[in-house]
Amino acid sequence: MEATVSRNDQNFSRLDHTMGHIRGKITDMNGKEIQGSRVFIRETGHTTYSDKYGNFVLINIPPALYTLAIEHEEFSLSVTLDFPVLLGDNPGHIFVLFSSAVPAKLRTVDFTDELVLQR
Repeated sequence: MEATVSRNDQNFSRLDHTMGHIRGKITDMNGKEIQGSRVFIRETGHTTYSDKYGNFVLINIPPALYTLAIEHEEFSLSVTLDFPVLLGDNPGHIFVLFSSAVPAKLRTVDFTDELVLQR
């Protein structure tokens, strides 16, 4: 299934066509959009937040495999290893977050060279 993501003219006017771009939509397990989720790539530090419709765009990322993490205070941390970023505009992805009963202070993420640790 491909995510429908509105293209923010401001972001897309800065596209470097020699790089890759990730766009996606973040929902809960019932399909409700999740606003304010932090989306980041461990290896590059690229970070953005989902809008009120759950959409996000990360632009100008060198093509490679990355660790993509999504966090939100009301949901469990989502980490995708070896997430492929290809040259150009990559297909939209839908990311589903699951509710968490874990206290907020335990839902942050630290990256080491080899491991993803959740506190």
